[in-house]
Amino acid sequence: MKKIIRKEIIQKRMQLTKKEVIEKSMAITQRVIENKLIKDDMNILVYVDFRNEVKTTYLMDYIIKHNGHVLLPRVNETTHELTIHYVSSLDDLIKSDFGILEPSENSPQAPYQSIDLILAPGVAFDRHCYRLGYGGGFYDKLLSKKRKEVPVIALAFDLQLIEAVPVEPHDYKMNGIITENEFIK
Repeated sequence: MKKIIRKEIIQKRMQLTKKEVIEKSMAITQRVIENKLIKDDMNILVYVDFRNEVKTTYLMDYIIKHNGHVLLPRVNETTHELTIHYVSSLDDLIKSDFGILEPSENSPQAPYQSIDLILAPGVAFDRHCYRLGYGGGFYDKLLSKKRKEVPVIALAFDLQLIEAVPVEPHDYKMNGIITENEFIK
């Protein structure tokens, strides 16, 4: 079931034009800002968008301009987990084996306990704030290591909302989902 949902939603997302992705991503960025989720001097874990995901470069620019600290994940091939790294410029990113931009091995690593807010990607979401990821379990492992009080807000397009995400015990519930049209809590 999860594979079918992933395929359908990714296919829908890939049909968005570059202009639609930019416009919807700008609206999502504005909604994040309006809801005052980003505060000065926060360590905010973001993701680098890939294959028509919500573009995060606008958010990263905003975080840096408001004295925040951008943290980005890097895949550890050995442990199959994500390590977290401080990033001061997107120019410092390298392409991973998955074709996703990520911090280099030399970028300073951040402890999971330093994260103040997580802006998470995903494939599909439901109105109960459950997330369907890409199937690797990377984010579920990462989310299990964060401080309990750290909010996790998913960024998604309306077309990624489905009736119900198939939930398993290890799946992590988001604190909210921001789309171009609403903030679901």
